[in-house]
Amino acid sequence: MTSRHKNSLSILRIILIVIIVFFLARFFVIDAALIQGRSMLPSYAEGDIVFILKCAYGLRGVSGAYLFTWKEPQKGDIVAAARPDTGMLIIKRVSDFEFLIDTEKARLLKGYFLRGDNKFESVDSREFGAVPMNNILGKVIFPLKFR
Repeated sequence: MTSRHKNSLSILRIILIVIIVFFLARFFVIDAALIQGRSMLPSYAEGDIVFILKCAYGLRGVSGAYLFTWKEPQKGDIVAAARPDTGMLIIKRVSDFEFLIDTEKARLLKGYFLRGDNKFESVDSREFGAVPMNNILGKVIFPLKFR
């Protein structure tokens, strides 16, 4: 094998490793979301981009459920979550928690009240109720503001 072929294989190997690391990081570690609407004003405005640390509270499996958690969302954390009624991605602040009853598995689950900072223009837990931990997708860690 010529040195040119060895260099080509090395470059392909590096590209493949970079692609694999990127997708693993995107799936398990960090993601980005675009703020839509006015519910998080003044913290975030429509069009801002936020980065979400997906592993802030635990490690999720391929199914999306937490395999294990190492930290719980705290009051004041801004989180990305899937609405329990529609599954739509939302960015809200944790305001409180309550226990929910899982009738299928006969157990108590902790649910989180999520509220927008702009309480007059926010569809939040006052409308759709507490959000179970498995719906919390991660913690907002870093905004890109375009104002």
